[in-house]
Amino acid sequence: EDEVLAATGYRVGAVGPFGLPRQLKVLIDAGVMREPEISIGSGIRNTAVILSSADLHRALTDSEIVELVEVLVVIK
Repeated sequence: EDEVLAATGYRVGAVGPFGLPRQLKVLIDAGVMREPEISIGSGIRNTAVILSSADLHRALTDSEIVELVEVLVVIK
């Protein structure tokens, strides 16, 4: 938690990609882009920003869309 606060200026549970104290690499999970509307941290716990995934991607011009979730398939 201390590392997140030091890097972003926000506490865990409130971190969003905007208003960061310094430029950080922002990764967007590809699954987020499959949703028409998403919510992101606002900097205040229990308060979110609702926007379209397309608007998020447009606003974060230096972001990278990546697959962050690894799926494990078990065959019996």
